[in-house]
Amino acid sequence: RHPDLRAVFLAGATQKQFPSAVRRGGMLTDNDREVAGANNFELEGTSSQSLIQRQYLAYIAFTRASERLYICYPACDEKGNAEVPSQFISNVTRLFETVEERFVSEVDFDPAYIHNKMQLADMLCSGVGKSVYDVDSDRREQLLDLLAGVKQDESLCDVGCLVEDSLGYKNAASIEAATVEKLLGNDLSVSATGLGIFANCGYRYFAKYVLELKERDNFKMRPLELGEFYHKVLDRLIKETIKRGFDIAKMEKEQLKQLLDEVLEITISEDPFISNFNCRGEHNAFIIRQSQEILEDFVLAMSELISAGDFRPLKSELNFGRDGAAFEIELQAGRKLSFNGKIDRIDVAEVDGKRMALVFDYKLNSKTFNWSQFYNGLDVQMPLYLLAVRKSIGKTLGIDDVAGAFYMPVKISYGKGSLAETEVKSDKFLYKPKGLFDGRYIGSIDNNCEQGNSKYYSFFISKEGDPYGRYGTSSAVKADDFELILKFTEKKVVELGKDIFTGKIDIRPGRLKKKSPCSNCEFKALCRFDWQINDYNNLKAIKDKVMVVEEIRAEQ
Repeated sequence: RHPDLRAVFLAGATQKQFPSAVRRGGMLTDNDREVAGANNFELEGTSSQSLIQRQYLAYIAFTRASERLYICYPACDEKGNAEVPSQFISNVTRLFETVEERFVSEVDFDPAYIHNKMQLADMLCSGVGKSVYDVDSDRREQLLDLLAGVKQDESLCDVGCLVEDSLGYKNAASIEAATVEKLLGNDLSVSATGLGIFANCGYRYFAKYVLELKERDNFKMRPLELGEFYHKVLDRLIKETIKRGFDIAKMEKEQLKQLLDEVLEITISEDPFISNFNCRGEHNAFIIRQSQEILEDFVLAMSELISAGDFRPLKSELNFGRDGAAFEIELQAGRKLSFNGKIDRIDVAEVDGKRMALVFDYKLNSKTFNWSQFYNGLDVQMPLYLLAVRKSIGKTLGIDDVAGAFYMPVKISYGKGSLAETEVKSDKFLYKPKGLFDGRYIGSIDNNCEQGNSKYYSFFISKEGDPYGRYGTSSAVKADDFELILKFTEKKVVELGKDIFTGKIDIRPGRLKKKSPCSNCEFKALCRFDWQINDYNNLKAIKDKVMVVEEIRAEQ
């Protein structure tokens, strides 16, 4: 970083302009240049060298600022054709989950700065379009009057007609029944992620899972996928403890660290990419060492969490569907949904003569169960995994029923604070899982909490001993509500499955509050959805669990 550069503005970050295209041609081929270089006759670099140089120059551009980096690119060219953003933008959004894209057209235009027909059309569409938030009614009327005047002006009537046609355009589309049958058949293989994508945008699901479109491969140095690395290590660790008959909750810290070191050494040596990555430079070796430290902290915390209750690991990285036990839900007309997925860990405990199961899903960072997303079908992963265990997987493992499901962060983020605040936070358990569980099993999940907040899980026991204190934000769910949620999940999945089989592929992305999937969609250059003139599918935002349960009961 350059300490004197507090902010960097990177403009024109399109695929054509950043990085700039590698120029090929001339009399000499890449082989000629390599032969000349081997004989100490240096020429301009080969195409591969130029591609690598582009990566380095992009790195320089992205890392010079000491505080802020702004990246911008045009959504379309001067003719209105969509521009493809640079590959580096998708790399940034993948690395930093909190990064959000903003459209400049969301800001009101000042008519004094309108200099051409495209800007005029953009101002009219953004001001009178269908999905405009907080539009002043007087301003809207003024723009409608302006649109009427533009249509009557001989030199501008083409703009007025274009805007009017755009405002009336519908992005409705569907596949004919015969084509659906050819493409999908009667047995549709789906995942929780796929269902969430369909609930958010039918067209994106169609492009990704039916047409199986993929982004163009770009030459780039493959980074170490830390999430994949963490999962491999944790999977091997849990399987080793089960194989050796160890109770991970009762293992001494040094014993657990030693076992983790063994697992890490085997994982790194057996994976050619990770092994090669570790050997290529001090920076890569530092990333591996840092990952080892993160895993050590997590494993010790996981052991502490498990020791707080009666549940113990039974299975790790358990597949269902294509590579495991079948989990299917019947629809109608002989059609069915066949689910596939992978459960990171299943823990079990004997409770009142029944073998109950908890599902754990490792996440790189902390994640909460979003009730609004669940209600709208955008995220049904945890309840769907519970149904998979109850209806299919559990029968092969001797599990009687499910008790709950949780997301558990492998990494923790430390916020800003004073030294005194840091000392107080150090007493807290920072790897607290978030999810939902049947409150009847609260004593088996955490043996030590008799009143107040649980140290290890997100629930609160009141002074009167009520385990459902602060119910709206608690992970504890009343037994009747727990069953209601699982039944609703099955109903929602059936609805989504039926919609897929009807051939629904409308370009009508969901919008929950002000968030839509468009900013991170790999197919936005294809669909050309324009928020100014096209309809969003405005989804119902629900505050918390209490309101979701009320909504579900009202629908019955």
